[in-house]
Amino acid sequence: MKTWIKKARRGFTVTELAVVIAVVAIFMAVLLPVLADHIQGEREDTAQEQAKAEWFAYSAVTELPSYDGCNYLAEVTVEGTTMYYWIICGQFVPTVCLEKPESTQVTFMGEEVPTTLAVTDTQVNAGEGYVSVYENVKIYALEEA
Repeated sequence: MKTWIKKARRGFTVTELAVVIAVVAIFMAVLLPVLADHIQGEREDTAQEQAKAEWFAYSAVTELPSYDGCNYLAEVTVEGTTMYYWIICGQFVPTVCLEKPESTQVTFMGEEVPTTLAVTDTQVNAGEGYVSVYENVKIYALEEA
């Protein structure tokens, strides 16, 4: 009579390894876009905070014209990503632009007709007597087009 002796099983089979790799790949495919969105959101939040801090510091030491003339564009570079924020009538507009806009149409308080504001090359937070809070923030003046 033959006796069957079970051999000790060592390691995993190819099928088991393939299943584990497939499950890990599915998890990564789901998690990577969520992680990338989270990282981009953090960059945008950081850029907005830096732009606001730079704007408040600049506006505190500079005599700015009243509502009609205080329109700016803030350019912020965070971790290699450049974002742009409109500052219209001293207020941040929550729209983030990833490319430098040439102009935008806005409606001011009390005005019914949209006004087109054009971006100038005049960096207003780089003048003498002003020390930037963040070196990666540039604030450009806007003019009516």
